[in-house]
Amino acid sequence: MKKIAIIILLLSAVCNAQDKLLGILPLKNDKVNYNKVVEVKNVTQEGLSLRAEHWLLSSNHYKENISQPNNHIEELLGKGSINALWGPNDFSNFYVDIYYTLNIKIRADRYKYEINNFIVKNSDGETQIEIFKLNGKINLRNNKALYKQIDTHVNNIIISLEKAMSTSHPANAIVNE
Repeated sequence: MKKIAIIILLLSAVCNAQDKLLGILPLKNDKVNYNKVVEVKNVTQEGLSLRAEHWLLSSNHYKENISQPNNHIEELLGKGSINALWGPNDFSNFYVDIYYTLNIKIRADRYKYEINNFIVKNSDGETQIEIFKLNGKINLRNNKALYKQIDTHVNNIIISLEKAMSTSHPANAIVNE
């Protein structure tokens, strides 16, 4: 009986550990993925779309990378990047550019954001963040400092987006009565 309890505890610990890359970056289907459905009461789909578009246009990360599929206001797409240090020293060859996709799906009174498709680009080429290794050296593969930089950056984007979506601007103050 004790062995069964220990096995169950170990399996649950392994399952929880797989929810985040090195306990830092959230995973969904083994890919880094930040997502959340956020409710905003009494705001129409058009009002939320205008807020999202205004936020996207004013954000330095997405300025020229906006699209609306099929000319609908239901979904906004953007691309962003992070220049982050991957390594023990502040040398230029230890910096990498990390690109990601932001998708905002909009409905009346709610929206869903998803930040995913993290790709690392450096002098060696481009690789998914989940399998990235600097110069192929296995001892640098899991640099927690890099993952913390990414997590901080993405969480700052999320805070900014949620604030913009919950705040009415004169240009987009369309509400449900």
